[in-house]
Amino acid sequence: PFTLSGAPSDRRIQFDIKAMGAEGTFAARLRRLAEDRVALESLDVAVEGPYGCAPSYIQYDAVLLVAGGIGVTPCHSIFRELYIRRDGPETVTLLWVARHRRCFELFGATLRAATNDEAFRLALYVDGEKPRDAWGEADVHQGIPFTHGRPDVKRAVADLAACSSPYVFVCGPPRLSAACAAAALEH
Repeated sequence: PFTLSGAPSDRRIQFDIKAMGAEGTFAARLRRLAEDRVALESLDVAVEGPYGCAPSYIQYDAVLLVAGGIGVTPCHSIFRELYIRRDGPETVTLLWVARHRRCFELFGATLRAATNDEAFRLALYVDGEKPRDAWGEADVHQGIPFTHGRPDVKRAVADLAACSSPYVFVCGPPRLSAACAAAALEH
């Protein structure tokens, strides 16, 4: 449930922690500690990792980041870093499926900034709320455009087929990951 979600170029480290488990778990105790110290300027913690090397995105001409729910945290980190550095792929698309439009507020600054940049595309979906009109209808929440329903992941991956060097990264539920893997293998 712990993920770095800020960009490496940011001046601060941002973690997102999904509340999991019952009272008494490590995550629940950490949350209580943070809430109790909300008046303090900071909370010191020890961090180990991350491990491994991130790919060099400069070698790709198009990047598709597919996220389901809290799986957006590593996708946001990559998306934000590429947005800050601007020395990578020609196009970067963040496809994120969330249960509620409120979820987009977690990364609102990044998402709103990206709406004005042709190289950075958003494909945001809400599948847990009843839309005002119908599935597939476009909507906006606090300046962040989204669509009600679920994405056509197969088509999103197929759209990359024309690129000479595409890259697909997915983090989300097993069905979403499997759909992305199958589409990538097909193309």
